Amino acid sequence: MTIRSVRISEFGKLKDFKLDFSDSLNIINGDNESGKSTVLLFILYMLYGLPTRKTAESSADKARSISWEGSKAEGQMDVELYGKLYRISRSLKGKTSASQVSVFDLETGEKVDCESPADLFLGGISRETFLSCCLSGQLRSGSIYSEQVASTLANLSVGADESVDASAVLETIRKARKEYKHEKGKGGLIDKTSDEITELSLKRLKTAGELNALKEAKEQYKSCQTLLDGAKERVTRAELGKELASVAKALSKFDEHKRLGEKISNSEAALLSLAKDSGFSGASADDLAELRHLRRECEKKQNDLDSARAENRAGDLRVNTTAKDVACRIEAGGGKEAYISSIREKLEGARRSNIYLWVLASLGGVSVLLSLVSLIFLAAAVGFGVGAGVFALLGTRAKTEAEAALRAIGTDSDRFERYIDNCYEQLRLYNAEKENAERAFLAEKAAADNLKFTTDTVIKKLSEYGRSAEGDTASALDSFILELSDYLTRSADLSRIISVDKEIYERQALELDSLDEAALRARLTGDIPIESLSPERAESEYREAVSDQKRLSDELTELRIKIESAPASEATLCEIELEIKALEEKKRDYLERYEIYDTAYKAVEAAKQSLGNNFAPLVRRNAARLIERVSRGKYSNIFLTSKLEMSVDSDGKPRDVNCLSGGTADLLYISLRLSLIETIFGTGAPLFLDETLSQLDDTRATEVLTLLGEFSENNQCLLFTCHQRENDLCDKLDIKYTNCRM
Repeated sequence: MTIRSVRISEFGKLKDFKLDFSDSLNIINGDNESGKSTVLLFILYMLYGLPTRKTAESSADKARSISWEGSKAEGQMDVELYGKLYRISRSLKGKTSASQVSVFDLETGEKVDCESPADLFLGGISRETFLSCCLSGQLRSGSIYSEQVASTLANLSVGADESVDASAVLETIRKARKEYKHEKGKGGLIDKTSDEITELSLKRLKTAGELNALKEAKEQYKSCQTLLDGAKERVTRAELGKELASVAKALSKFDEHKRLGEKISNSEAALLSLAKDSGFSGASADDLAELRHLRRECEKKQNDLDSARAENRAGDLRVNTTAKDVACRIEAGGGKEAYISSIREKLEGARRSNIYLWVLASLGGVSVLLSLVSLIFLAAAVGFGVGAGVFALLGTRAKTEAEAALRAIGTDSDRFERYIDNCYEQLRLYNAEKENAERAFLAEKAAADNLKFTTDTVIKKLSEYGRSAEGDTASALDSFILELSDYLTRSADLSRIISVDKEIYERQALELDSLDEAALRARLTGDIPIESLSPERAESEYREAVSDQKRLSDELTELRIKIESAPASEATLCEIELEIKALEEKKRDYLERYEIYDTAYKAVEAAKQSLGNNFAPLVRRNAARLIERVSRGKYSNIFLTSKLEMSVDSDGKPRDVNCLSGGTADLLYISLRLSLIETIFGTGAPLFLDETLSQLDDTRATEVLTLLGEFSENNQCLLFTCHQRENDLCDKLDIKYTNCRM
């Protein structure tokens, strides 16, 4: 691609501006702020329009692109491609980023159909790749979009231009391949078809099994029909058996009725025999109740007599007779109070005599002591001694009499009063018990009379039934009560049985009254015993025969349905076979397509990977060759990262380019851009430089200009500068160039 001219209607600060270029090296001279960078930005605008992504750099470029006067960005650019001349027209009005662009063929005047001028003239190279390779703005020689450049190379490995996105192609192929078979796990058309084939195969096996079962059903049908005929015959026989069993049951009722009549007669005879043998004919429950009452009366009267006797004996044992006799003697001698007073006086006299004795004895003793001094006291002592003797005699006598009286009643002086009180209490109890004893005696006599009367009544009752009362009357009565009770119980049981049997007998008679025994017996053959015809057994055999008949009938119905459905099953089996063949054919087609997509995916991926692996080494070799030349051998070995970050070999150590001077960095990145153009575009791609040589000294500028002169032999180069040095060096080096003035 070669740019022939630019015509700016309104763009940035420029208005109604035109500039023509040659197809080799063009040096555009102009002062600062003359619009050189604006022209370069206009060329980029013609090819790509304004950037849509908002960044600080894109915002600055957009601000420089809009006309300062009319808020417009419009103009034309003539471009030559493969000997044909085209014109690009682009205009933008307002503050939007969307511009209207048209491309015309200047030979025919026809409008060329293309989405973007970059697609037509640069093979679809992206804006970032173009900026990284072909355009270096002021102080932007190192601004390279490494990821976009690598993507461009990958896309070029797939298609003829960058419009073919290698990643998109790989993703498209991967999705197409995934449609047939998933990369991980189960899924895709191949697996789905395989599952359908498996499902149909199982269905085929099931259908084949059903057909085999139907063949067996036809054979079973015949045998089942034979069994059903036999079951019907069994039902007929069972019905006859039920009928005969019903007749036999009715006849058995006649026999049972006769047996029940005989049983009633036997029971009545037994009842009469029981009354006769026991001797209790005419005895009733009232008689038994009367005897039991007499037995209870006997027991009660005996208990009353025993209690009265015990009460009579207990009355003599409750009183202390000795104490009672003492009280009687005291009472005969003058009474309790007089006796106690007499004893008290005697004891008190003895006590006073003892006191006087001790007083006189003491005085006598004192007098004896004093008599040693005087005869008067001796006479007193004698007098006191005589008095003491008299009192001693009196006290001794009173004490002796009191002790004799106490011994007579069997006690002593310390507790004689309590003892006398106890004796009188015993006397009182004796008098009371004497009355009770008399009453107890009378009660015992009455109880004995009552018992004798009751016993006589029992003996009389026993004699009425011919029973002897010898020995213990109560035991004889108990035996008689047991006999009578047993008789009444047995008689009642027989009477109850006779009553129930008669009731049943009468009910059976009413039931059998409507039946003809002779006719029923005529219906039975002579060789069939009635007892062998059980209704329950006949009913069980009948139900079993009917159940077998129904079961066999149901089985025949099911077998008939299976047999009738056999043709449809065979048709289904044929359809399944055809479906399986069609699915197997479809699966083979899917496998072939999957193989094609898989091969294509691996090939594109390998090409992309291979170019990605070889891209950096290739660019590095081309750049190293150019750098060694422009640096005159100082930097012959460079290093590039995957992000196209550059470092050089400095004294055997890698050094980042940003650590070098600005001029050296520009020199190295110019060489890198030329290497990228050579790698990506080959020949025909232009190079745009804006003040790129301003930081180079004359020596390195000479080398770069020489290199640009060689580059311009096959590619257009536009060098924008505000210095005359580039022109002078080209003249000096005899480098062919076109000088353009702003």
